Amino acid sequence: MRLSDFTVTAESDKGYVASESITGSRVATPIKDLPFAVNVVTSEFLDDFGFFDFTENFGYTSSVNAIDNGGNNTVRGYTSQYMLRDGFFRLGMNDKSNVDRIEVIKGPSAAIYGQAQPGGMINVITRHPKKTDRVEASAGVTLGSYNTDRVELRANGPVPHLADTYFLATAADYERTFDTPMTTLRNRSASLALQRYFGNNGSLLVQYNYMRNQTHSVQSTVPELYNSTTARFEGIAFDLSNLQQNGPASETTRDVNDVTVTLEKPVNDVFSVRVAGNWYHRHKWLFNAGNGVQYDYLKGVLAKGTPSEGIIGEDGGGVQADLLARYEFLSGKIKNKTLLTFDFSDYYRWDPTRQLPANSPMVINNTATTTAPGPFGTYWFRNIFVGQPVDYSVPAFSRDVYTDTSRYNKNRASIWGANLRHQTSLFDERLLLFASLRFDDVRFSLHDYLKNIVTKPKATAWSPSFGFNYKANQHLAIYGSRSNGFNANAQNRAASDGDQPNEKSYGYDYGVKCSFLDERLVFTAGGYYIVRDNVKTTELLSNGTTANAFEGSQLARGVELDFTYRVTENFTVLGGYGHTNAKYTYFGRNIGAVGRPTSKVPSDNLGLAAKYVFSGALQGFSATVGLIYMSEIAAENPNTGDIFAPASAGGAYIGNNGRADIKIPSYTTVDVGLHYTFHTERGARLSHTVDFFVKNITDKFYLNAARFATDGRGYYVGYRLSY
Repeated sequence: MRLSDFTVTAESDKGYVASESITGSRVATPIKDLPFAVNVVTSEFLDDFGFFDFTENFGYTSSVNAIDNGGNNTVRGYTSQYMLRDGFFRLGMNDKSNVDRIEVIKGPSAAIYGQAQPGGMINVITRHPKKTDRVEASAGVTLGSYNTDRVELRANGPVPHLADTYFLATAADYERTFDTPMTTLRNRSASLALQRYFGNNGSLLVQYNYMRNQTHSVQSTVPELYNSTTARFEGIAFDLSNLQQNGPASETTRDVNDVTVTLEKPVNDVFSVRVAGNWYHRHKWLFNAGNGVQYDYLKGVLAKGTPSEGIIGEDGGGVQADLLARYEFLSGKIKNKTLLTFDFSDYYRWDPTRQLPANSPMVINNTATTTAPGPFGTYWFRNIFVGQPVDYSVPAFSRDVYTDTSRYNKNRASIWGANLRHQTSLFDERLLLFASLRFDDVRFSLHDYLKNIVTKPKATAWSPSFGFNYKANQHLAIYGSRSNGFNANAQNRAASDGDQPNEKSYGYDYGVKCSFLDERLVFTAGGYYIVRDNVKTTELLSNGTTANAFEGSQLARGVELDFTYRVTENFTVLGGYGHTNAKYTYFGRNIGAVGRPTSKVPSDNLGLAAKYVFSGALQGFSATVGLIYMSEIAAENPNTGDIFAPASAGGAYIGNNGRADIKIPSYTTVDVGLHYTFHTERGARLSHTVDFFVKNITDKFYLNAARFATDGRGYYVGYRLSY
C-alpha cells in the first residue's frame, strides 16, 4: 500500500535530508523531481540547533531571511506579509512544538496556492498523530541567558474505545527578556489533533491550534542619525541600540485560534481526493508611546511619534478540494499525474487606531506646550533627551483621552480559484514535463471610515506555469521552469485605491539537482530571474500634484546553492548560499529609487551547519556547530527620504536626504551545541536528552534586517524526557 498522495512527514528523511515535498506541487513529490527549487527545514534540525521560536535567524536556507511573529518574511528579495500553515493562509504565529517541517517553495511557482509574493512562499507543516499501540509522551525544559524559560509538552497515542483513531496534543510556554530594559516576551501555545484512519489509506484529520504572543515594553528599531544643520541622515545610532523608547506601559499582543479539517481518500487505483477546510480568528492589540526613528545627535534629541492604541482583528478561512489522477499509457512507458484543484478563501480585517490629539499638552525640547491640560491631567514628553533620565509620562489609554482616530478600515477579500496541473514522465521516468494553469477571481469590499470611501473592486488572474526535469544520469538532474503569479495584497489594500490591477509577476528557475555517494551528498545549484509588475507608486501629474497608481516594477536575479552531505553515519554537514540582486526598475516620481536595492534584503547570505554523533566510549554524545553570514542590508526602502519641489514649482524629484543610503552592517555569528542522550528502564523505556547551547559564541553585536538589536552571547541548558 502506497503512502498518502497528500501527506509527507519527517520520517522519510535521512538525517536533515528531506526527500519529499508537499508544498511544491500540492501532492507528495520527490524534491529531486521538481522543476524549481524547494527547501525543507526539518523539526530535527530545529531541535538540534536550539531554535526557540520562528523569529530566529533562518539564514541556513539560501535567500531566506527576516521572519517575524507577524508572518513577515523575505524570500529572494521580495517581502511577504503572510505564509501558509498546512497549505492555508497564515499571518505568522507558529510555535515549533507542533511543527513537523518548514517548506519553502521559491519563485512565482507558489501561485499554485493562489495569491503569493513573487519571491515564493513558506509553508509550515504541522505534526500529525502517528499510529502507535501505546501513548508516547515527551516533556522538555530549557533555561538560560536573558531569563529564558521554555517548557514544551507532547503526547501521541491511540484514542480509547475508538478503533484506528489517534491523538496528538502539544503545549509550550516560552518566556525571555532582552538587553533593552523592561522588554519581555511570552509565547503560549496549545494544539490538539485527532486522526481517524480508514481502509485503503484514507483518513480524517481534525486539528485545533491556539497561540498567544505577548511583548511588554516593546523593543523599537534602532534610530537613525540626523544632522539638523545639514538636514541629512548620516547612519545608524548604534549607541542607542538598547534604549527603551516605549516605557513600561507599552504592549503588543497577538493571539490566534484556528481549526483545520482534512479528509484524504483514495477512490480507486487511479483517483485520490483531498478535501480540507480552515477557519481562523486573529487579534493584535498594541499600545505604544510613539517610536522614534530620528536622533538629532547635535541637539541630543530623539524625536518620537505620537502615542497610540490600536487593534487589528482578522477573521477568515478557506476550503480546498483536490482530485488527483494517476494513469499510464503504453504499458507504463508514459506515466501521468493530473491534479484538479478548486479552492475558496475569505479574509476580513478591521483596524481602528486612536492616538492623542494634536493639541494634547506635551514637552518638546524641554519646553512645555501651553495647551490647557483638560482631561489629560499631566504633560507627556514628546521627545527623549539623550543623556538625561527618560520620562515615560504618557496618559493611560482611555477613549476620552485618545480621541483622534488615525485609522479605521473594514476590508474584506474573497478569492475563488481553480488550478489544473499535469505531470508526465517519459523514457523510464528520466524526463518529467510539468504544466499548470490557475484561475482566480478576486472580489474586495473596502471601507475607509475616516475618508468615508467605500469601493468594491474586483479582478481576475490567470497564472500559467510549465517546466521540465531531465535526469541526465542517476546522479544529475537538470531542471527549468517558467511561472506566473499574482498578489491581490488583501491585507493592505486601501479603499482610496479604487479599482486597480493586482500585482503580477513572472519568473524563471533553472539549475541542477545532484545526488552522489548513495544519496549521502545532495545539492541543488541554480539561478532565478523574477519580475514584479503593477507595484503601487506615486505619479507626478502635469500640474505638479500627485496621484497613486499601480505602475511600478521590480526585478530580482540571483544564484543559490543548498546542500546536505552525510560524510559518515556519524557526521553530517549542510548549508545554503544565496546571492540576490533585487532592485526597483520603475517607481513613479521617485526616480532616485530606480537601481537601488530593496530593503531588508542581504545581497549575500551563507549558512553552514554540522553535527557529529560520537561512538565508542562517548556513545550518546553529539555536537553541533552553525555559522551564519549576512552581507550589509539597505535599512530603508529606496524612496525613503526623497525630496521634491513644491507643486507650484512642478513637484519634480530633487534628491534624497540620505536615508536611502543607510546600510545595516554585515555580520557573522557562530552557535555551538553539545547533546547527550541516554536510556533508562523503569516499567517502560525512558529516553533522556541533555542539551547545552552557546549562541553567538563570539558575542558579536549586530542588527537584524528589521533594524533591531539582537542578542549577545547566551548560554542555555535543556532537558527532554521521552516515554
